[in-house]
Amino acid sequence: LVYEKHSTSEPKRIPKGKPKILVVDIETAPILAYVWGLWNNNVRLNQIHTDWYIMSWASKWYGDPPEKIMYLDQRNAKDREDDSEILRKIWELLNEADAVLTQNGIQFDAKKLNAKFIQHGFHPPS
Repeated sequence: LVYEKHSTSEPKRIPKGKPKILVVDIETAPILAYVWGLWNNNVRLNQIHTDWYIMSWASKWYGDPPEKIMYLDQRNAKDREDDSEILRKIWELLNEADAVLTQNGIQFDAKKLNAKFIQHGFHPPS
């Protein structure tokens, strides 16, 4: 996902006609760690019990009715921390989109999704 204005990558050409705009929101699990207090903690890697992961996402194509909202979560996954399957689905949607609309996407969603794409070996969406 490239949202930054200073990106050096070639911008995607939007075909003539109506662009496909994807509205996306993700939810992540917190990092769980062993700490000795409530204030001023610096958590070392060996204190992390469970790393963050994508818990769920919701999306829809801009202009589609609300009943066309797409949603996936990890609630029934055998291993909730393995977010590769729900990540694959959101990658496919992002790859199809001409533009992406998010709330706090540059500061949070894009960074988290890009980190997971790298972790799971996905190429960047087009």
